Amino acid sequence: MATLGIHKDFLLEFAKLEKPVQKRVHEVFDKFREHRHAGLHLEKLENPRDSRIRTIRVGRFMRGVVLAPDSGDSFLLLKVMAHDDAIAWALSHRATVNSATQGIEPPQRWTPSSTGRTSSAS
Repeated sequence: MATLGIHKDFLLEFAKLEKPVQKRVHEVFDKFREHRHAGLHLEKLENPRDSRIRTIRVGRFMRGVVLAPDSGDSFLLLKVMAHDDAIAWALSHRATVNSATQGIEPPQRWTPSSTGRTSSAS
């Protein structure tokens, strides 16, 4: 059975969402637990910086950004934003796994640079 978790950085953002959006986020967790189907619409993006990033419908104008696992069925909700903002954010960020803790590092915005380094996520 597929599970959906919340990235710790999303907890503070969740509190800032409007109450109807918070309710929809809660409903997404219930539906995700029951089954992943077309109604939830986990979408792969075209040419993302991180091939594991997906988006999920959270109401008519909002989407969640989800990190899919390399294997297994435990997914991680990273953000909930207006549709176009969520797509743009998802296309420009990538997540990494901390090799020491095995925890998910906050997704980093990809920016081209001569050093190959990335800047912090916004």
